[in-house]
Amino acid sequence: MNQKQPRGWAVLVSGGLNTWNNFPRYLHDLQFLYRIFRQDFGYPKDRVLAVYADGPVIDLNGDGENDIYAAAKKEHLNKLFGHLAKQVEPEDLFCLCVTNHGDREPDLGTFVWLWQEEFLTADEWAELLEPIRSQQQFLFFQPCHAGGLIPAL
Repeated sequence: MNQKQPRGWAVLVSGGLNTWNNFPRYLHDLQFLYRIFRQDFGYPKDRVLAVYADGPVIDLNGDGENDIYAAAKKEHLNKLFGHLAKQVEPEDLFCLCVTNHGDREPDLGTFVWLWQEEFLTADEWAELLEPIRSQQQFLFFQPCHAGGLIPAL
């Protein structure tokens, strides 16, 4: 049977906040999600983009290659989503999976921590996602208070 290559993209994000709060479970979440998209769903390596902490070299699926695309910093996410806005087609499935710490402050609303205590608010996530042309999007936010992101998205 001639199986068609999946037309999808997966962005996996875990900032960790800082060295003291970057718990091992966040890396394990990334490893699990990365393996699902690469091995179970058959996504090619260049379509599963893991953004993690300070951008260390980590093999997420045991093939001996670095699988971390970039550090979880605003600058890198802005560049990545700018690139994806040009690459993702309307018929592609776009998946964003975020695992990490989240919080809520009266002046900021709900936000997700990145690395080195940077963060993205609900409105900033919406701005990143707005130019993505995919008509099918799966957004998975695991952090605390993530439900507060929904109105903006």
